[in-house]
Amino acid sequence: MGNARPSFHHAHRGGTFHRQRALRVPVGVQSQPGWRVFKVHGPFALSEIGVLSALAEPLAEAKVSLFAISSFDTDYLLVAAETLLAAINALGQAGHTIHRSVAE
Repeated sequence: MGNARPSFHHAHRGGTFHRQRALRVPVGVQSQPGWRVFKVHGPFALSEIGVLSALAEPLAEAKVSLFAISSFDTDYLLVAAETLLAAINALGQAGHTIHRSVAE
């Protein structure tokens, strides 16, 4: 990825998913609520290598687990709410730019 650093958008309640209603999980189904979303500002060319790795590595070093969702034109990183501040700090220290949403 060279020196290019993607910037992301942190949305307190789901980024571009902000209009989704909370899902009701049926009784007996295991779930883990409380995720926060980082939207990577794209689009990136499909030939761009290392975008997700450049984001995942500082989170792993900070012991922050992530769930990644990739689409055609961008990526989303979900982190547990209780690790949000650690994720923001780790990504910022790695040189990534974070834009907070107005909804926060």
